[in-house]
Amino acid sequence: MKKRNTQHKNIHIMKVETTTLIVALLHCTISLTYGSKILALVPHPGKSHFDFFRPLFRGLALAGHDMTVISYFPNKEPIANYTDVELTGMPIIANNIDLKIFENEQDLIDFKVPTFFMINGWGLEGCEAAFNSKAIKELLAKKEHYDVVLIEQFSNDCMMAIAHVLQAPVVALSSCAIMPWHYKRMGSPFIPSFMPVNFLPHTDEMTFFQRLNNFFHYYAMNFLYDQITQKATNEMIRKYLGDSIPPIEELVLNTNAMLINQHYSLTGSVPYAPGIVEIGGLQIQAPSPIDPDLKALLDASHKGVIYISWGSMIRPETLSLDRREALLRALSQFEETILMKWSNETLLNRPKNVYLRQWMPQREILCHPNVKVFLTHGGLLGTSESCHCGVPMVVTPIYGDQFLNSEAIKKRQIGTILRYKDMSEENIVKAIKKALSPEMQKNAKIIAYSFNNRPQTPLSLAIWWVEHVIQNKGLALAINESSNMSAISYNCLDIYAFLLVVILFIVWINKKIIKFCIALCKSGKSKKD
Repeated sequence: MKKRNTQHKNIHIMKVETTTLIVALLHCTISLTYGSKILALVPHPGKSHFDFFRPLFRGLALAGHDMTVISYFPNKEPIANYTDVELTGMPIIANNIDLKIFENEQDLIDFKVPTFFMINGWGLEGCEAAFNSKAIKELLAKKEHYDVVLIEQFSNDCMMAIAHVLQAPVVALSSCAIMPWHYKRMGSPFIPSFMPVNFLPHTDEMTFFQRLNNFFHYYAMNFLYDQITQKATNEMIRKYLGDSIPPIEELVLNTNAMLINQHYSLTGSVPYAPGIVEIGGLQIQAPSPIDPDLKALLDASHKGVIYISWGSMIRPETLSLDRREALLRALSQFEETILMKWSNETLLNRPKNVYLRQWMPQREILCHPNVKVFLTHGGLLGTSESCHCGVPMVVTPIYGDQFLNSEAIKKRQIGTILRYKDMSEENIVKAIKKALSPEMQKNAKIIAYSFNNRPQTPLSLAIWWVEHVIQNKGLALAINESSNMSAISYNCLDIYAFLLVVILFIVWINKKIIKFCIALCKSGKSKKD
């Protein structure tokens, strides 16, 4: 009996110890993640970029983390656990693109090297403004502890130097497909035969010359980034942070994870390293109520609705006169209601079925059951919202990654491409009719199912990865050695060279043996004669 009581007591002690251990582990986990101090550095003044990141920042604050965001886009209303620190020094990039400058560019849609110089200028200007801002100066002076720093990695990496000074792990954010110079730092392969550079109008199915063009742009962009952007960035960070700061080429290797605005259902399957996480559709949140007048118009449009918007950056009133007239004539041929985002609510020769508004709730409109087609420029926010709602698109790409996005839409057969230079009445009517076809309407619903049905929402996935980096104080196990390898070793050029030498040596030996055998045969024949 005594032995049995002793065994029972030991079992009870083991249970108590196990429970204590579990509680301790839970407490440790909670203390590591819940209430962590998180800093976000977003020096790029692009509104569409920040619109993609904002739900993550708000979600982390709602999850109980102490969120500090340094950007050009403070919240209009205060949010619990969310501290805005406003950047100054650059104009906001929104509603500022004049379509006249693209009148002739469409003839060179396969040559995108000039795009590099445009974003390089944006990046350097944004970094200079950030380092001179009160927000960054006070941040560097205080040197507070942060458990993780979220940084937009787009056209420049200068904010990685801030994270180094603060001695905090880094999670990178990208509002588009990652840039050519991001692959190496993440230890992720880039295979030019089927992975298109994000400025080019290609998909994973390329012709020989498209693969050649893709190969050229990948290595040209990386070379320009190394020789121009990184050199200028090194000079800048030494200027503001001192000569002891490591070179930016080393600092970018401290990127632990990268959350990107992609999803395979739209953009295709890519062999990313574990630290690169697709969170496409992050900005798509629960629908908001639509104002009564707009809702009444949508509900009454039983023959369908065609929605037109070219994003937050393009000024639609700068559309050339001939294209504007062609668009209006084309729209007048449809029975559907036309909702068009325009700079004002007056437009000469506007057909009766066309309704203009300066702003419209895009996600709510696209998900209305009567909306049948979306005329868009191919920006990823609108594109992903259209995929989410299952609405086919007519895409007119203008700049940046819109050419890549439009080709993905075309390949998935959920839309058609209408080039800016091809905007005639006939082509517009043809493109809209194709998008209205039963086949394309069906394909859009299929894509919507794959886009929406995931193990967890993009927001919860993004929050999990940020907390995962905090818990592990980095993500060392997800990084492979390829980020430290030279181009010769990474591309096995030394092995190819070795094999070539071996092959040449074997050919040379065989040649010598054959010559020797021929000489021996000739010698034997002489002696016999």
